[in-house]
Amino acid sequence: MFNYDSRKQVASRIEDLEAIGHRMDKIEIICMGGTLCAAPAGYQEEFVKGCYEGFLNRDVTTLQEGKQIAETSERRLVGITFETRPDYCLEEHVNRMLEFGGTRVEIGVQTVFDDVYQKIHRGHTTKETIRAFQIARDAGLKINAHMMPNLPGSTLERDQEMFTQLFENPAYRPDMLKIYPTLVIKGTQLYDQFIAGDYIPYELDEMVKLIARAKQNLPPYVRIQRVQRDIPARLIVAGVKKSNLRELVKAHLKLTGERCKCIRCREEGFMKPRRFEEKDLVLHRLDYDASEGREIFLSFETPEKDVLIGFVRLRIPSAREFRPELLPSPVPIIRELRVVGELVGTHEKPTLNQVQHRGFGTRLLREAEKIAREEFDTHKIAVISGIGVRQYFYQRGYYLDGVYVSKNLPQ
Repeated sequence: MFNYDSRKQVASRIEDLEAIGHRMDKIEIICMGGTLCAAPAGYQEEFVKGCYEGFLNRDVTTLQEGKQIAETSERRLVGITFETRPDYCLEEHVNRMLEFGGTRVEIGVQTVFDDVYQKIHRGHTTKETIRAFQIARDAGLKINAHMMPNLPGSTLERDQEMFTQLFENPAYRPDMLKIYPTLVIKGTQLYDQFIAGDYIPYELDEMVKLIARAKQNLPPYVRIQRVQRDIPARLIVAGVKKSNLRELVKAHLKLTGERCKCIRCREEGFMKPRRFEEKDLVLHRLDYDASEGREIFLSFETPEKDVLIGFVRLRIPSAREFRPELLPSPVPIIRELRVVGELVGTHEKPTLNQVQHRGFGTRLLREAEKIAREEFDTHKIAVISGIGVRQYFYQRGYYLDGVYVSKNLPQ
């Protein structure tokens, strides 16, 4: 599209979304498709600079100028995501993402089995995947894992085990998930294997039940971002052709009396009509180990934990921490602070049924600061903030600290 002109791509997408009624006060940019981190460094910077120009609708001389303007622009850039392979998510790649304003990384995990990696000629092993998780997480990035059930060499049983390992093994435990069932497309090696009878896709009902089982066993700190790819059914030779796969899974869960516990399935914005009073909300806490560090997930939810309105991810980094802002002793870092529900503009007040801008974010932030100070005896806390969200943190005592915003905590 637009001959890979990132400025035109971003500007066009904003225009399209506004045309169909979406408010564009707060925007997240996702550099998706391919591995941008594998391109020459100069091209990467020019591409991201173009993204800022498209977002700002103006020329900027340098990437740094674009970042400075975006801090206080009318539209706010709340985050930038980079998709990458595990072997292109090492320190040098993550450092560059951070300099670009990155706040999240989407890693093409696909499987947790080395023999499957070998069979599909992936070019790396689970060792690189685990290392990528640890590096990204210690840098404060949120991690979205892409998983592909039904790859060659896998089975329904192994795919179920794959989803189990993904959250039972502390080397993984991603924050978000995209589930992309393997599809047979003409002109690929997989197509040749399918024609030869060497690859057999799952039936639709098998895939629905597999994903349903995975969803009902998810921990409450994970959010399923997407189920199924945007590929026209006419191009899919074999595999799941239904674009509403998530809905089919949801219907199956309802039929069996089960439910998904992921963040998206509990977000206030998807609960209509509203089923709670703000006075009834409870601050929940969940601690877990991940990538050799400690994660603390704080959330405002109903007592039954069936509706969630906001959360914060606080990390105590591993001993392998490499960012200078988070050393000499690992500094606790907030990897995500979010209040969900209907969007409220940057300078607007909420209406009766909106939960944003009611102080929940500040309360979560203060609780994270308290935990960092009292339980981990630290005098500093950092936040990986979207460029356009920095002003929010400045107003709460934070200062620009390299690629982060930080705050000195009272002793």
